Amino acid sequence: RILHGGEDAVSLMGVPRSDVYAGSAPPTAIKARFYSYTFTDADEMWQTGHWWKREPLDAVGGIVFEAQQQPMKKSQIRKTPVGRTMALLVGVLGTVLSGAALCGCSPLVGEKSSLLSMASAASALLFFAAAFSSALLVDYPKLYNSAVLGTLGRGFGVPGLPSTAWELLRGLITAGAAIAAFHVAAATAAVAASEGGTKAARTWAAVRGQALLVAGPALLWWCITM
Repeated sequence: RILHGGEDAVSLMGVPRSDVYAGSAPPTAIKARFYSYTFTDADEMWQTGHWWKREPLDAVGGIVFEAQQQPMKKSQIRKTPVGRTMALLVGVLGTVLSGAALCGCSPLVGEKSSLLSMASAASALLFFAAAFSSALLVDYPKLYNSAVLGTLGRGFGVPGLPSTAWELLRGLITAGAAIAAFHVAAATAAVAASEGGTKAARTWAAVRGQALLVAGPALLWWCITM
């Protein structure tokens, strides 16, 4: 898979992706050595500090695998974007935090949450859930085609759906940024018209209520540009 540019496989190598895919191109050949690992006994471990010992299984110093000798179908090679894992993490954390905020058990909303803060938390919950689903479907194009393009596009006639889940995530980020801007503008107007407490306290309450919705698109944009 590495010889054909598989993204999931290279993440198992334990070395930076840029070292394996120099110039964003997969290597033309890989030399691999095979060893048999066995645990050491107590005396040897005490003397050497090694938990195991290894013995080579090949007598030629390694086996060379060339890309042209290892043909693979395109459907067998995953071209997972680099930032997908971080996008999944952001989606999960955002969904949990926005759900807690919507339930009123988060420091991101006060004891007496305003209607605007609750609307912001609900918008953030929908945004993060949709972003997580899109990032998850990146590695499952057939499921995306049937569930999203098939059901929503051809079934319900939703126009303009992207051809891939990664492109859908980009669109969600743009939409999320627009929604966040609307909520920030509404919160700013609410602060200007509100009474009670200092202006700084009212401003902090408004900003705190929009924090998740503002941070979500920014963090996910960082993920897709990694």
